[in-house]
Amino acid sequence: MVEISNKDLLNIKISSFNTTFNSNKNRNKILYITDFDYTITRKYDYSTGEKFHSTYSIYNQEVFGGNQSLYLAKDKEMAEYYGKYEEDTSFDFETRKNKSFEWYYLSLLNMSNEKLKPDSFKKMVELVIEHIKFRNDFKILFETLIKNDIPIVVISGGIKEIIIEILRVLKIEGFEDYLKNKRIIIIANYLLDNNGKLVNWEERKEDIIYPFNKDIIINKNLEKYFDGFEKIIIVGDLITDYQSIDKINIDKKENVLSFGFLEYNPAKIKSDFDFKNDDTFKEYLNIFDVVFIKDQGYKSIIDSINKIISK
Repeated sequence: MVEISNKDLLNIKISSFNTTFNSNKNRNKILYITDFDYTITRKYDYSTGEKFHSTYSIYNQEVFGGNQSLYLAKDKEMAEYYGKYEEDTSFDFETRKNKSFEWYYLSLLNMSNEKLKPDSFKKMVELVIEHIKFRNDFKILFETLIKNDIPIVVISGGIKEIIIEILRVLKIEGFEDYLKNKRIIIIANYLLDNNGKLVNWEERKEDIIYPFNKDIIINKNLEKYFDGFEKIIIVGDLITDYQSIDKINIDKKENVLSFGFLEYNPAKIKSDFDFKNDDTFKEYLNIFDVVFIKDQGYKSIIDSINKIISK
């Protein structure tokens, strides 16, 4: 496991965040923004090469009597075709954006089924919980944020109902109250509306959240719930996660502390793989203040937050 950062710059930012946290009574001065799939959760098991579940692969039509084999076949077909556009920056931006939207739109249609019920999501998570792997110390991270009343924004192209059920598995202290009081907001695609009815995504294409429109989606929600913030801690596993704050009126160099998780496919890297000369790594290092290689957990981020909240 490897962590790369400019230590001097990181310490300067942490000191600035600490001053903001301790000199303002307004509890919304610092926001914690995070992606979900493969940021809160891990992507690969580097000892076996196994790829862990995302909120899309957790979805299981068998819990309401659907034909899971048909769903999986379609899901695999789309992943094989569209997956490369999400991560490979050698494709031009517009192509990547358009293909990404197509993938999320078709995936949501593939998941839509009139038999789906509000209690289906808990059952889906229970079926595959052993294949859901949180990054080390994630529970401690969220409990630290909640204890210190730092608002949390989860912005994800994943499935909202499944995200909530996955987080409940950990029994995070204070989570339910934080969710109820909207101190944590989860911005993600949902399959059922507030009345438990299936969302018609053919009619609501403009509401779909995918990696390339997070900046538009998140800005509206931050203004609604957390007006007055001055600094942002942002964590993600894709460059587009960092770009989700592009439309926020804030100086990124001074007021954004960013952490990026970069997990290479274990099937594509050898023991002598030199990530420091890899173009993807260089791009991450150019964007994020700290870059974590492979399956590193949250210890370093917790350490940074503890320095920020220290009196």
